[in-house]
Amino acid sequence: MTKFEIIAVGTSIIIAVTGFTLGYIFDGVYFSRSGSLIVVVGVIFGLLDLPSRLADIDSWVKKQASIHKQEILNKNKTDGVSEQQSEQAYDDVIDEMTTVIKSKAKKRRQKIVRIEGAILVVGTLIWGFGDLINKAPCCTS
Repeated sequence: MTKFEIIAVGTSIIIAVTGFTLGYIFDGVYFSRSGSLIVVVGVIFGLLDLPSRLADIDSWVKKQASIHKQEILNKNKTDGVSEQQSEQAYDDVIDEMTTVIKSKAKKRRQKIVRIEGAILVVGTLIWGFGDLINKAPCCTS
């Protein structure tokens, strides 16, 4: 997990535990209110727009590689590799790198979206039904 994911999930857990404790001690409405704060954490996490940042990684890699392309091709020339072979090898390496990066970035984007969705769903459920937990027969004195 990235630091943003850890912060979002950790903050949500701390808010939920604090809200539940306050709701158990004082009034169930505190737990319910903690749900709204968890939703706010989920919205802020969503506003960071991490999935779109990941979408730009492969173009960044291509740009960085193109900056150093001539160095790589010159190195191959000194090693006795023809210019055509050198260009083909360079293109193959870049294609392989971007394929791997796109695959990893796609998985990462999916994970981020699932975490964001889970935070929002849990927060909404606590917000909507959190006050009912302390009214349950097991929790009343």
